[in-house]
Amino acid sequence: MFYNNNNNNIQIETMKFCKLLSALSVLLFPTGALVEGANVCDVVDQGTTFDPSKDGCDIYVMHKSFLPMIRGSEIKLRLEDEKNIFHEGPVLFDDALYFVSNRLGPDSEKKPSWGKVSPPLLNQYIEMWKLDLESNKLEKQNVDPKVMANGMTKTADGNNILMLSQGFKSTGGAIFEFDRDTQAYEPILNSFLGRQLNSPNDIEITSDGVLFFSDPPYGFEQGTQLPTTFTQGRFHRNR
Repeated sequence: MFYNNNNNNIQIETMKFCKLLSALSVLLFPTGALVEGANVCDVVDQGTTFDPSKDGCDIYVMHKSFLPMIRGSEIKLRLEDEKNIFHEGPVLFDDALYFVSNRLGPDSEKKPSWGKVSPPLLNQYIEMWKLDLESNKLEKQNVDPKVMANGMTKTADGNNILMLSQGFKSTGGAIFEFDRDTQAYEPILNSFLGRQLNSPNDIEITSDGVLFFSDPPYGFEQGTQLPTTFTQGRFHRNR
């Protein structure tokens, strides 16, 4: 996940494939000069408060494998926007990188009520995008913004995408399979023992099709979803 905050700082968290950093840097900062004098902080060795005014970090590196890609690399960075936008759920194919951008809309600027149910903040949404790695062209995907897409991963056969939905209003969270060719998406799981899911956030799948995913209450805390009776946690689903 990359987060660009109003202090022009970047947090870089661990990702499955290190080369995603190169692809995402092109996405976030397509062209221009390398950020001069940027202070790169190795969180593993140095620790951090994640408060730039205190630790002076411009780029936070959460895993040592990213350091060679930041220091002495040819990655070009340029600030494109200063909005509080998260880019999450990156899925890398040979020809394209898919990701989601959230949270968007006027209500996205309002602070979540972490640890409790937030008042309704329904004027917000999430978009899914595709970056063509050959042309460097961005294309918004035909996914309803109110699906509130979040974490994603490849299907077990490596051809399509498993996309998590955080849910919206009284609709609970779900796991969808997204077809890269048609951009159609169908739910494969939206409840457990008759209870709807909360706000599925992270997902991974084994080569034989066993799903692992987390299901925190983020939709309630961010005001996009009404409370459910399901307990938050981490789950797996066999084929």
